Amino acid sequence: MPSLFEEGWRQGSLLKTSLTVRSYDLADDTLTQCDQEFGLWAVVTQDCDLHSTQCTNQSRQIELRPVFPSAGIRVDGIRSRAACITPDFVLKADSQKLTMTARALNSLKKFRDNSVDDLRRREIKAWLGLRYDRPAVPEPFDRMASDILYPGLYDAMPPALIGRVRDILVLYESETEVRLWAILRDADDRIRCLDWIDGVAQSLVRDHGITVLERQAEDSRRTPYAIVEGYHGLNSAELSRGGPENQ
Repeated sequence: MPSLFEEGWRQGSLLKTSLTVRSYDLADDTLTQCDQEFGLWAVVTQDCDLHSTQCTNQSRQIELRPVFPSAGIRVDGIRSRAACITPDFVLKADSQKLTMTARALNSLKKFRDNSVDDLRRREIKAWLGLRYDRPAVPEPFDRMASDILYPGLYDAMPPALIGRVRDILVLYESETEVRLWAILRDADDRIRCLDWIDGVAQSLVRDHGITVLERQAEDSRRTPYAIVEGYHGLNSAELSRGGPENQ
């Protein structure tokens, strides 16, 4: 019999169907149950386990997590409490979990969506492995991130780049020094993007005393995994969606 992997299941596969998860709380010294229904889920079981589990297996449990809209949720890189699974949706480290047998999962394959790209799946793999080891982003960097994004990157973004920049990643070297990496949807926008960042860098050092030590722009295929793992995100999806009011 084919494995779940051979049937097309991957860590990061989305499942677009309503499923209910149960949790428990304590009220007046009595355990109470709470059932919550979610309509979008992500498979988080590792690919190696999916490869070694036959799709008819009725004992091994496959783990799924609910997927949440990204609006209002801060994402600070690979060690954040949340991880982007698509530009508009995230996984949460403290969310509910649901398990089901392999054959139950495979019975729902008509609801499967494997549109999550390879780079994002690699981010999710690393995030799942590091989710209990998340050093907090130092407080001074909160203001830096805001200064870099608004009015900097957002207000100065040329119309030709709107919808073309997937993410802006930042490495905080100190309270006044950063390195920036733009992940593009298309490598053809590289020069235009670097010109944009250079203009923002001039205003950052002039208006906020923030020096951009290094900047780079590449598409996802040319973005090293070390950058994805080591840099923090600016939660910059609004650059492609039309502004902070959509957060």
